[in-house]
Amino acid sequence: MTAELLRDLIDIPERVHAGDFVLTLSKGVGEESTIRDYVVTEQLAHCFDDALGLVQSAVEGRASRAAYLDGSFGSGKSHFMAILHAILRGDPEARGKKVAGAFRDAVTA
Repeated sequence: MTAELLRDLIDIPERVHAGDFVLTLSKGVGEESTIRDYVVTEQLAHCFDDALGLVQSAVEGRASRAAYLDGSFGSGKSHFMAILHAILRGDPEARGKKVAGAFRDAVTA
């Protein structure tokens, strides 16, 4: 039995550029892969709870609420907002996302 090489299992590009990993929010909102490939960690699950709680309090209180999302370049701000948008529009795949097994296991260990 010959060992499989990593390049046989996944696509490894010859070259990458910083812009290759940027999600333009307006494009990411409509991409199936944005939701499918998103990995929810325990910390992200808490962040979604906080964000959804803010939206809920604004709707129930019939008042405007403001928040800001802070993070370094490439930290996932646009991905987070794209998933939050999908959750709020009722997308079943986004609403059904669970904390990824490896992250859940690390948290409960």
